[in-house]
Amino acid sequence: MTTHQALRRLRADRTSGATTLGELAIDIVEEFVSRQRTQEPQNLSAALERLVAEVLMAQPSMAVMLNLAQCVLEACREEDPFPRMKERVRQALSEFRRTLRQSMEELCRQAIAILPPRATVLTYSNSTTVTAVLHHARSQGHLDRVVLSEARPAYDGRTLARSLAESGVEIDYSIDMGLFAKLRDADVVVLGADAVFPTYFLNKTGTHALAELARVRDVPCFALCAASKFLPTAAAGLLHVAKHPGDEVWAAAAAGVRVHNEYFEATPLSLLHGVVSEQGVYSPKDVRVMLDERSLSPVLLRLRTEPNLSG
Repeated sequence: MTTHQALRRLRADRTSGATTLGELAIDIVEEFVSRQRTQEPQNLSAALERLVAEVLMAQPSMAVMLNLAQCVLEACREEDPFPRMKERVRQALSEFRRTLRQSMEELCRQAIAILPPRATVLTYSNSTTVTAVLHHARSQGHLDRVVLSEARPAYDGRTLARSLAESGVEIDYSIDMGLFAKLRDADVVVLGADAVFPTYFLNKTGTHALAELARVRDVPCFALCAASKFLPTAAAGLLHVAKHPGDEVWAAAAAGVRVHNEYFEATPLSLLHGVVSEQGVYSPKDVRVMLDERSLSPVLLRLRTEPNLSG
C-alpha cells in the first residue's frame, strides 16, 4: 500500500476511535520513513513535515494526530546526518506507540474509581478508550449493563455494542434520540473525547445535548481520554470540525433542503463531573487551570501557519 493509499484509508475511516486511528497514523509514518533512502537531512525533515500535515488534515479533529506530528517533527534535527535522523524518528515513533498503549492500560485502572459495582453505564458513539475501559470494568465486576445508541450517520455504535455483547455485557441499543429517555436507568455517563481544551472538548455530535441533560437529571457524566489529548487554546487553530457529504444523511435530498453532516462538536467541560485520564480524575476547573498554563510547541506553531491547516 502506498502512502497516498494509506492516507486515503485514514481519511475515509468514519467509525474507529481516535486511539485506533492514531495507531494507523503511526503505521503510515513508520512505513514512509522505512522507505526513505540516503538524502540531505533537510529534505527528509521537509518531507516528514508535509506528511504529518496530511495526517492532520485526514483526521482534523483528533488531538492524537497533533501529538504525533509534534513527536515526529521534534525528532527531526537537521544537524544530524541522514542515518541518525532516520533512526531518531523511528525511535520516537516506537516510543509514541508504546506510550499510547501504556496510557490506555493505566486509564482503565483509573476509570474504575468512577464506576460503582455492577454499574449500568450509558455511552455514545465508538471510542477506543471507552471500549477498553468498559471491557476492563466488566472483568473487574464493575459493569453489568450498557445503554447506547446507533450513532448515526456512520452507525459506529454498532461496533461497540457487538464488542461488549460478546463479552457478556447486557446491551440496550436504541436510535440516537431514544438515548435521552434511557438516562434515568444509568448510574453514570461515560464519553470519549478526541481533544480537550481549557473550556471544552470535541466529541461526536449529540454529546453536548446528552451531557446537558445528564447535568439536569443529576447523572454523573465523565469524559475519558489520554492526557496526550489535553491541548492549550493555541492548538485550536490546528484542529477543526470537518464537514462530510450530506448524502450520508439523506441520499438524493429533496430540492431546497440543506443537509448538515458534521461528525463532531464542542461541548463545555462545565457540563462534566470530570475528565478521566491515565494521570487521574480531573475536575473541569483543574483541566482549565492546567491547560491555561501550557503553550504550543515551536514545531506546532510552525505547522499552524500552513495554509491548508489554518484554513
